[in-house]
Amino acid sequence: MEILEVLHYTEEDKRSLYESLLRGYERSGDKSVALAFYGNHITWKQFMHEVDCLAAALLSRKVKPGDAVTIFTPNIPQGVIAIYAANRIGAVANMVHPLSSQQEILHAIDLTGSKIVFTVELNEELVSNRDVAVIRCKTGGYFPGNPVGTAMKIGYGIAMKKYGPAKNVASTTAWSALLKEGEKMLKNGFVLPPEVGKHEDTAVIMYTGGTTGPAKGVMISNYALNSISMQMLVEVGEGNTDVEDGFLALLPIFHAFGLAVCIHAPMISGMKVVLVPRFETKGCFKQIKKEHVIFIPGVPAMFERLYPMLQDYDLSDVKLVVSGGDRVSNDLTDKYNKLLKKNNAKVKFRAGYGLTESCGACILTPNEYGFLP
Repeated sequence: MEILEVLHYTEEDKRSLYESLLRGYERSGDKSVALAFYGNHITWKQFMHEVDCLAAALLSRKVKPGDAVTIFTPNIPQGVIAIYAANRIGAVANMVHPLSSQQEILHAIDLTGSKIVFTVELNEELVSNRDVAVIRCKTGGYFPGNPVGTAMKIGYGIAMKKYGPAKNVASTTAWSALLKEGEKMLKNGFVLPPEVGKHEDTAVIMYTGGTTGPAKGVMISNYALNSISMQMLVEVGEGNTDVEDGFLALLPIFHAFGLAVCIHAPMISGMKVVLVPRFETKGCFKQIKKEHVIFIPGVPAMFERLYPMLQDYDLSDVKLVVSGGDRVSNDLTDKYNKLLKKNNAKVKFRAGYGLTESCGACILTPNEYGFLP
């Protein structure tokens, strides 16, 4: 049996998530793509500008360091921007599954004392009857402005009409209006404070599966998230990452592995994060091809369904294929290793194990291994 690589903390990671994000920005430059969302390419300049605008708007709403801001969204640009904007001012991102029940989301709000909640159409009504400011994020708000994107917006808008707004809340504000509010503040001379987050501060709160009772909120520090993300880049990527390398972000941002490995790690190295809020086999494969995704993390069920689509796809540029979140069988590993070899990949199919309390990752098979232990 081969020894698994053990992920560990480093002294270099003693900074906030936002400070680490600046490294990715400095490496990539203004014009490189930070986020890709169904063909809409959000440049680093736009991304960082919107992070600053949102941070200013949150400050205007009296959000202080240590306050929790609830992010109740899937993998959409608004959710990612909100995480870094909150971190920019020392606030805590309270990450909640967007398909949670009303009891679960209200528990998360009450547990953290959150006064601001970022919602989407299908879950906004669930935060009714709480003294919170609702920020309404349209799932299709960042769809591309071309004819295809316009058609997607119309179709999605029709589908979302059956969901109602939040009732009996402190206020409701559209995402776009909130950004404009922050942008106006900055144009009028408002200066954001220096980065206030410390490495030991809580950056996010993630919720456990609740298999032994009610879900527990796990407090994850800046240091923990930075360390796991850097380990992925150094050990998994072997330092071989380039600006605008396509990185699939299908695993949810409200799970520790999804945030640390699929969002934060590629962003702090200047890669292109390809956001996919919902798995659908053909649609996911289309994004892999279109955005030239070469870092592919996922779960066993996803890889089983993608397998037929990848049979004739050139994998020679792929730098990582890794699965976790469930038991990874030897059968799945074997057939993917044969596929990767056949299609010219230089890497193996790797398996990892982790849990929320460890920030999503504990151990990982090395790139060269004989069999899974």
